[in-house]
Amino acid sequence: MSRKPQTPPRGRIGPIVTVAILAILAVGAVVYWRLHGSQAALTPVGAKHVLLAVGQTAPPFDVRTSTGEVKSADLAGKAWLVEVFAVWCPHCQNEAQTLTQISKKYNGKLAVVGIVGSPYGFDENSPISEGDVTKFAADFGAGYPLGFDTTGVSPNPYLRDGFPSLTLVAPDGKVAWVDAGEIDGAALEKQINAVLK
Repeated sequence: MSRKPQTPPRGRIGPIVTVAILAILAVGAVVYWRLHGSQAALTPVGAKHVLLAVGQTAPPFDVRTSTGEVKSADLAGKAWLVEVFAVWCPHCQNEAQTLTQISKKYNGKLAVVGIVGSPYGFDENSPISEGDVTKFAADFGAGYPLGFDTTGVSPNPYLRDGFPSLTLVAPDGKVAWVDAGEIDGAALEKQINAVLK
């Protein structure tokens, strides 16, 4: 005796297929989010990153630090140095001591601010957290405000081709110097002294 396979009534196939497709899309979205972090929702695919140039007005920023907020508007009339860094970057880790010395030497004349530019923590997989930024400061002796911005919006204008990215802004609010990669303290001081003349 052969049995005829049972098929669901025609009216039920559509909702079952719809639910299956939605479940697949939801799993795909979660996987994509885990791989690309919150940055994926904010940066359109193929979005062009425009690099800052010397002479341009520095874009405003407002980032949270372990000691409160640091706003570019509060630095008006003062020179400032923005470093966009990643906690996992060995060059950024090395440069923390240099920037701490610069911050102390030019205290009152130059504000130094570090802004996290990578959405990833120390293991380069998990999302960046306030704890990662605090650990970076403690482990590498960063004695200047470190801003964490999990959306990636604030550091983007200051990010160059890699980490660390440095932007020196003159007291008039214009970009005076830009660079990417670890820099020697003496070379950085030369740039700062030219701006502070």
